[in-house]
Amino acid sequence: MAALEAWGAAGLEGSGVDPERVGVLVAGNNLTQQYVFQTHGEYGSDPTFINPRYALQFLDTFHLGVVSELLEARGEGCSVGGASASGNVALARAHQLLALDLCD
Repeated sequence: MAALEAWGAAGLEGSGVDPERVGVLVAGNNLTQQYVFQTHGEYGSDPTFINPRYALQFLDTFHLGVVSELLEARGEGCSVGGASASGNVALARAHQLLALDLCD
């Protein structure tokens, strides 16, 4: 939701920005721990079923894919983690992408 709010606040909705120049960075690690624990509990009570999308959704990159799809971003995308410094790691990576002219 924060990404969508920022996109709208920046006035980029419907602006015609080139999707190939839009990069997405997701800062954080172990973002899906609640989902992993929930799935573990469900599997424990019914081992014959596990969500077939589990392999796609338990990684932090799942968030990257969802945000990229919602924003129709087709440029550089990655998730970065640095424990409590994840935000700083993302800012440093964003600076690199801009300095290398890989994204706008």
